[in-house]
Amino acid sequence: MDSRKLVNIFCLCVGIAVFLLALIGATGALSFIYPQRVWLLFFFSAIIILWSGISLWRRR
Repeated sequence: MDSRKLVNIFCLCVGIAVFLLALIGATGALSFIYPQRVWLLFFFSAIIILWSGISLWRRR
C-alpha cells in the first residue's frame, strides 16, 4: 500500500472525527466548544472529508 494512500485514509478518519465532534458540540454537551462556532467545525470537516475522499478515489 502506498504511503500517500495511508495519509489519505488517516485524513478521512480525522475528518469524520471532527464531524462527530461538531455533532456532539452542537448539542452543547462539551463545554470547550461554543455552539455558535460549531459551523466552523462542520465546514472544515467537510473540506477534509471531500479532499481525502477525492484523493482516494483518484488513486484507486
